[in-house]
Amino acid sequence: MPTKTIVLMRHGQTHDPEPGQLDKQRALTQQGTQDVEAVSLQLQQSNVKPSLILASSAQRTRMTCEILQQTLACGKIVLSDELYNASAHSIQQIISKVADEHSTIVIIGHNPGMSELTQWLSQGIFLGMSTSNAYMLHGDITHWHELTPSSGGQLFTP
Repeated sequence: MPTKTIVLMRHGQTHDPEPGQLDKQRALTQQGTQDVEAVSLQLQQSNVKPSLILASSAQRTRMTCEILQQTLACGKIVLSDELYNASAHSIQQIISKVADEHSTIVIIGHNPGMSELTQWLSQGIFLGMSTSNAYMLHGDITHWHELTPSSGGQLFTP
């Protein structure tokens, strides 16, 4: 049976919003950038080679995505308004629609949805995702809609 790999990643640490600044416009801090770089190197060392990155359209997730793209030399990138502050259920629905040709994907998003989905997929082993954390899970599945909880995931932290 084919194996699929998914990496769920929360964006890096961000600046507090400036007066009048939209939440979607917040950028990564220097520490956030360094943390994302550290986690992306760990993913590279774990031989993660995504053919697709799906990221929220917010500035902080786009910046996180750019760092991953440089480190992991991934294929296609799709920025999605649907991933902005999406619930765990919404993220799961987005994953279920990914083309089966993609064997490794990365989803970059926000809390609480990323933490809730990680908690569900890890069967409660990982209870939350701090900024720049990534959770990787391998599944013996053919189709993305078959993704189910497993205790075999791995958490990457800066």
